[in-house]
Amino acid sequence: MAASRVRALVPLVLGAMASQALLVVLAPTIVAIGADLGASVATVGRARPVTAAVSITASVAISARADAARVSRLLLAGSAVAACAAVAASRSTTSFLIAHAVVGLAFALLLSGAFAGLAAFAPERRAAATGYVASANAAAWILVNPLAAALTERLSWRAAQAVPAAVAAAVMATAHLATPVPAGRSATGVRALVTVPPARRWLGAETVGYAGWTALLTFAGAYFIQRFGVRESAAGWLLAGGAAAYLVASTRSGALAGRVPRRRLVVGSALVMAALRPRVRGARAAGSALAHRPHPAGAEVLTVGHLARA
Repeated sequence: MAASRVRALVPLVLGAMASQALLVVLAPTIVAIGADLGASVATVGRARPVTAAVSITASVAISARADAARVSRLLLAGSAVAACAAVAASRSTTSFLIAHAVVGLAFALLLSGAFAGLAAFAPERRAAATGYVASANAAAWILVNPLAAALTERLSWRAAQAVPAAVAAAVMATAHLATPVPAGRSATGVRALVTVPPARRWLGAETVGYAGWTALLTFAGAYFIQRFGVRESAAGWLLAGGAAAYLVASTRSGALAGRVPRRRLVVGSALVMAALRPRVRGARAAGSALAHRPHPAGAEVLTVGHLARA
């Protein structure tokens, strides 16, 4: 890829990564947040629907003005540094949830800018550029989870907000590199999109998939910490490991799709995931037993070992 295209791609990748980092940071810190604010994990988890409601509303508004908005302006307007500061400064559950309204706005601006900027690429280059921007989702999991978890364990969950803030600062520093989208290359409107039957089915499938993904994103860290007794740092690596597997699988999906029909591939993957679920539940007893013992150094490794052998 030419150097000019790489420079234009950098702010888009960072923008997508920053948007995901705002969400990912909650997973390894949710238990510590609840303990600090005197709230349950379920109560802290309400931050996710607050973020979703604001981000959806903002995204609809942004899409209506996509032609007039410059990509660089969207990336700069989505200053996640302010959102991270608002979350870190929260002193109660109420202020924490209000801060996540700011997170939702920043998420919408960053993600909209990241994907809107792809329209500036020539059609023959756009698919490759889209792959890089989409891979930023997994990259955020892989990078943010271990760092945020380690800061939570050693310092506090408030310090962990520095991780997504650092990614957001990188977006602000590189936003000027984003190539303006030429006139006439604006995206298709939502109303026009839903008139196409395959698009409607795809939107329905994505909605179901993202509902499950949101639940995982919110409570996976708490599941490992509370059910299996692992420390935040170990939970961060577990979450990063899952994202790494996703990244590897997604880069090989093209080869698989060439050999297996797409519908069979999707259904088969869902069945494999469903088959693995009872094995994870079966490991819960072993993890819970370890959680009630004093933990020597490396106990997290033993817990993960139980998961692997279950």
